[in-house]
Amino acid sequence: MIAKNETVDPEHGRITTRQAQLFSMASTSLDTRWQKSAINTLIVVHRETFNTHTEKTTTDTSYYISNQKVSSAKQGSELADTIRKHWGVESNNWILDVTFNEDNVLVKNGNQAQIMAKLRCFSANLLRWSGAKNFQQKIEEFVDLPETLISTLKQVNFL
Repeated sequence: MIAKNETVDPEHGRITTRQAQLFSMASTSLDTRWQKSAINTLIVVHRETFNTHTEKTTTDTSYYISNQKVSSAKQGSELADTIRKHWGVESNNWILDVTFNEDNVLVKNGNQAQIMAKLRCFSANLLRWSGAKNFQQKIEEFVDLPETLISTLKQVNFL
């Protein structure tokens, strides 16, 4: 084992403990098709999540490979943190799909898809900035009370 990293995050009614172990794959014999891939590190992430509402604990283990060479605990910690941040991106994609039904939006003309994607990201960021715990509920509030939306847009200097 090259490095080990442990983090504890109390968020959203859950306490998640993550332990990342990093292993060198330099001496590993890879299949021919993978020999030029520059695989250097295996990262094993063990997660234990305690749900404070249900008082139940779940565990899971995920495996990642990287072409980054890790030679210190600091580099190992940075790589484990990168994996954690990746899930933040995945979470954001899930929010865009569920809240804005992004996967079912069909646009074909010019740069319409890019413009719509930017508008959805702006909207999600606006909802985050407003402190919304439930995005759908906040959107409905904006629809029912347009002055709330206008006030929020003014607060972020959009209007």
